[in-house]
Parts: sequence; structure tokens; C-alpha cells
Amino acid sequence: MLGCWQSRPKERPSAQGCLLSLSWIPSAIPTRRSSDESKIWSVALLLSLAEIHIQQSRYRDAVPILENALGLARSTDDSKGIGDALLRLGGIYKTWSKYSEAQEYLDQALSTFTGIGDDLGQANSLGMLGAVHHSRSQYAKAEECANRALAKFVRLDNIQGQANTLQFLGELYLTLEKNVEAEAAFTRALAIHTRLDNDSGQAGAFPGLADINLGSSKYPEAEDYLSQALAIFTRTGDNKGQADMLLVLSDIQRSQSKSDVAEESLRRALVIYQRVGSERGRADCMFSLGELYQEQSKIDEAEEYLGHAIAIYGRIENYRGKANASLRLGKIRLSQTRYSEAKRLINDAAKISEQLNYGPGKRESQALLAKAMEIETGPPG
Repeated sequence: MLGCWQSRPKERPSAQGCLLSLSWIPSAIPTRRSSDESKIWSVALLLSLAEIHIQQSRYRDAVPILENALGLARSTDDSKGIGDALLRLGGIYKTWSKYSEAQEYLDQALSTFTGIGDDLGQANSLGMLGAVHHSRSQYAKAEECANRALAKFVRLDNIQGQANTLQFLGELYLTLEKNVEAEAAFTRALAIHTRLDNDSGQAGAFPGLADINLGSSKYPEAEDYLSQALAIFTRTGDNKGQADMLLVLSDIQRSQSKSDVAEESLRRALVIYQRVGSERGRADCMFSLGELYQEQSKIDEAEEYLGHAIAIYGRIENYRGKANASLRLGKIRLSQTRYSEAKRLINDAAKISEQLNYGPGKRESQALLAKAMEIETGPPG
């Protein structure tokens, strides 16, 4: 939204883009709670103020405002206001990787919107619930929520909602290693965002397309997508978006043996994630730093960061991340001939991978356990 006030035309979004970024601001007239009170209250005004903070990643400032809005909406039987406040609170707690709290808020929001027949509110709640399930490695539930949300957005002819949901489905399919479906979803989402002249939406679709190109070793194309996204997030003041791009850029930089540049990107991202309170982002950065230090034979640093990543992933119930970090630390323990610790880490990863039906985790854990057994018992014959 701040980009709309840039003095240089090249740094400003189009007029349509600015209208989209401002479209959520209500024109509701505040109302008095009673004739005896001098203070004027408005649920819509409180929600708008909270949204300004959310747009700039100032989540801690937004929460008390949303709690006030929720209390006021409940005291005035404003079901729409209740649902809107719950939805935003759920989104913030998801950003903080507090998934149990996020799901509780979002379940309440969905129930509220369903009770008043608000299809748009239901679609937004389902979309956010899908994202929470995704973060908790509950992929079937995530896909079900996303498809229900998409169907509602299509029925409502809500183009922006369709684009956002397609973008999420692309991310989900990437996680499930369904690259063909992922690319199709991202491409459809990007086409809609481009048609709407929605810079932020385009920036959200670029990382997925970059990830697909990165998987095919098309590094220049991937870096171009990410650089475009980083420029948009920087211009719009989206701190978490900047951190997300720096994190993915570090993967490309590592692939090109630019270790120092990758480390700088990861440390910049880690500072931002800490500032905005994103535990998932912190864990991802620490895992990547652990991998980087292992590649550089800086084993003490690798152990420290991987240990932190395992702890955070476990705390936020991101079990796939925990499995990957445990496998990486397990490899280090094998190389140190610390077999009991290695087997404990690898067995933990194997159990998680089996529960999630995570193919790469299952294959790698089986190979590492076989290697550990061979080292301990010696070669046959």
C-alpha cells in the first residue's frame, strides 16, 4: 500500500493496483454504543486499523486492536464483525506458527460465517484453514479445504480469491512433489494477478515458479522470478515477503557455490523472521544455515543450527521439517561414530516419514539406518 505514495512514477503500482490494495478500507460510519457515552466505536474502523498493521507485518500491534474489535462485535451481536476479527486473528497466529490457536480462531470464524450464510467469509476461512493444515503436514485436509474455498470463489465470481487459492494449491502440490499440477496452478494464478495488475499477487506466485525452475536446474530463470518478487515486497513494505524471497534466493546461491552470499541472505532473512515473529521462518533459516555449515565442514555451527531447527519444528508441529533436520544431524552423528545418537535421530525421522507417507524421508532414513548397521557390524563375510 505504501508504494502508492511513491514520488517516482516507476516505483508506484498502477492506479488499478492501488485501488486493489485500498479496497478493504470500509466506509462505515462509527456508531455510539449508547447515548450516555461520548466515545464513538466502530468494529469496521478497528478492523481497518488492524489491517494497516497487518499489511506492514506489525502483528503485535494488530492483535490487541482485533481483540477489542471482537469484544465490541460480540457485545453488539455483530456476527459479521465477529467472523472478520476471528479470521484476522487466525491469520496472525498462523504467521506466528501457533497453529493450534490459529485453527481454533479459524474454526470459529468458519462456523460464524456459515451461521449467517456469508459465502465469502466461509471461502476465506477455508483458505486459511488449508494453509494451517499444510503447515502441520496434514496435506489431505489442506487440499480439501483449498478445493472447497476455490469452488466458493468460483461461484461468487471472486477472481482475486480464485488466484490466491490457486497459488496456495500450487504450493501444496510442490510439497507433494506434483510439479506438473503445481506449475499449472501457479501459471493460472499469475495470469489472474497480471490481468488484475496486482503486484503483490504476482510476487506471491513468482516463488513457486522459481522453485519449479530451480528443481530443473534453470537457475537464471529462478533467480529472475525471485528478484522480481523481492523488489515488489520491498516496495510494498512486506517484511515477511522479503524474508521468504531471501530464503529461497539462498538456495540458488548455494547451488551456484556462492556460499558467502547465501549465508548473508539467510542471516538477513533470519533477522526479519525474528522481528515479525515467524517461528516457521526461523526454523527454515536455521535448517538452511545448518546445511550450509555442514557443506563447509563447520561442524560445530552445523550442529548448533540443526539442533535449533529440530526443536522449533517440533514445537510448531512441522513434522516434515523436523524429519529433514533430524536426518541431516543424523548424518553428522554417523560421521562422528556417535552411533546411538545417530540411530535415535534417524529412527525419529523414519517414524515421522512413515506417518506422513513422505517418500524422500522414508528412503533416506532406510539408507542411513542400513549404513549405520553396516558400520557397526562390519562388512559381511
